[in-house]
Amino acid sequence: MMSLSPSNEHYIKAIDELDPDGNGARISDIAALLGVKKPSASRAVKFLRQKNLVIRRENFAVSLTPAGEAHAALIKEKYSTIKQYLVVTLGVGEEIAAADACAIEHIVSPEIFARMGALLKA
Repeated sequence: MMSLSPSNEHYIKAIDELDPDGNGARISDIAALLGVKKPSASRAVKFLRQKNLVIRRENFAVSLTPAGEAHAALIKEKYSTIKQYLVVTLGVGEEIAAADACAIEHIVSPEIFARMGALLKA
């Protein structure tokens, strides 16, 4: 799976969240969710289109491609595993764990991520 910046991963997560039924997400909704201006969201979507992670429909709605969906699933799995690890193993509160998991999910190595998951299953 290709490596993306944390910002680009946030866009993928936002599109995934805003498009649960597969009808697409509007640029204005993506921008609002991420707290950015529409031109910034448009540039990010253009980049993700070039990487074949999103498509723009005829009505200009944005949807994830199968590769984008796979990337979104991995991001969500990382977040969930890291948050659970912080809560269960380290005893961190839910709110702090949620914030830190969001930051850590972008930088954790595959080896550390795998070990966290293994410890939770043990």
